[in-house]
Parts: sequence; structure tokens; C-alpha cells
Amino acid sequence: MFPELDRRNRLVRAGLLVILLVQLSVSNNVQAHASGHTTVLGALSTPRWQSSVIQPARLQNTFLAPKTLWGSGHRGIDLLTTDGAVVLSPAAGTVVFSGLVATKPVVAIKHGAIRSAFEPACGVVPVGTEVASGQLVATVCGQGYQSHCAPQLCLHESARTDAGYLSPQYLMGELAFSRLMR
Repeated sequence: MFPELDRRNRLVRAGLLVILLVQLSVSNNVQAHASGHTTVLGALSTPRWQSSVIQPARLQNTFLAPKTLWGSGHRGIDLLTTDGAVVLSPAAGTVVFSGLVATKPVVAIKHGAIRSAFEPACGVVPVGTEVASGQLVATVCGQGYQSHCAPQLCLHESARTDAGYLSPQYLMGELAFSRLMR
């Protein structure tokens, strides 16, 4: 009887259905993202890492989280060291990378949901090796490396999850976890 009105009703219903599906999808993604953070943070509630260098180590630069995803910051810590110093695995895990990243020698270890990385570090165990906490995994290889602690040499240590970077100091029990409230 009124084909234009019937067509308009179908379009409105289809539009409402699309909006509802988008809202459900966003809600599920937010819940999955939040539960992922909860899982990661739950796993981190008891710091368990040890220092990656033999003590005493002097902290030169601390972790500084970026304000935006790609913003500036310092996504790790810098420990004063010397060329040839040993690098220890901070926790049990598997060596997943040992090589050059943009001409810088890097070693990375996967510890469950967390990945640690060290620079400048030359691996002494092959990729794929399971390592224990405190096991020798690399040596500092600063020959020709432009340290951002110049004129001194620093070992840069980072830790990250799928959710982003964390301070290794937190994982070693040297910092309390902070949480922003809305």
C-alpha cells in the first residue's frame, strides 16, 4: 500500500541491526582486551625476575612510558656495564632471537606472556634454547656500539607483553604497580 514507507522501515531496521552488531563487537573486544590485561597483570602480581647483570649494578636510566602508542619514552632500563660483561636470563624462558636489529646486537627471551630483550648483547646460546632464571644467555658486546649512555656503556633491558612495555624494575620487585583511575 505504501511501498516507500515499507522500504524506509526495512532500512531503519537494517541500520539498527548494524549498530547493534557493531556495539556487541566493540563490547566483546573491550572485554577481551580488559581480560587480557587482567590475565597479564594477574601473572605479574608477584614479581619474580632477577637482575640480568651481576650485582652490584648501577641503574643509569629508568623506564619512562610513552604518553601515546608511538610517542617518545624510554621503554626499558639502562644498567651501567662493561664490554664483555655477562647477561643473565631474568626468569625461565626460551631464547627467541639473537642477532642484529638495525645494526644493534640484541637477544630476546620469551617468558610466557612476557618478552625480555637486551642490547647490546651477543647471544651465547642458540635460538630455541630453554633457559633457567639466572642462566648465562649473552655477553655485552659494545665494541663499535653507540651507547645512549655515552661516554659510558649501558645494557638496555626491556620487557613487553602484547599489551605494551613494562618496567623491568617492576618485574624485579623494585617498583609498585601503579594504576590510573577514571
